[in-house]
Amino acid sequence: MYTLPTSLRSLTLSYTYLPWEDMANIVKLPKLEVLKIKNYGFYGDIWRLNDGDIFNQLKFLLIRTNDLKQWKAGSVNFPMLQRVVLRTCIYLEEIPKDFGEIYTLESIELYHCRRTAANSVNEIQEEQESMGNDCLSVLIDDCSRGADHAS
Repeated sequence: MYTLPTSLRSLTLSYTYLPWEDMANIVKLPKLEVLKIKNYGFYGDIWRLNDGDIFNQLKFLLIRTNDLKQWKAGSVNFPMLQRVVLRTCIYLEEIPKDFGEIYTLESIELYHCRRTAANSVNEIQEEQESMGNDCLSVLIDDCSRGADHAS
């Protein structure tokens, strides 16, 4: 068990290989606005957030280079999220569909991810547009080749 300062506003984890279950320690940081998970900062193929796991102040989330396949979360977990960036998440199957209900969400960026993840982002954008929100910016780069054979 480890303790992090509750005053943290930004946190970057890289090569720490923490299990996704340890995210329970991160979610308790009341002032966290920026979370960057790089190069196996967390390890495992499922990240599951329960309804009580709420990043109250998180605005920016970066996930880069890991083995995450399934991300189980909803809009309730990220009520203030503005920007999501996923880089080289070649195993991630999709972005949680409920992200379309995050009213503060301004952009989702995918680089070198699976085609199915890119498709889920397009569905989220369509859902936002159907609710009258045309402010969601989506950037998908190099998600159409090669990554879908990864398993």
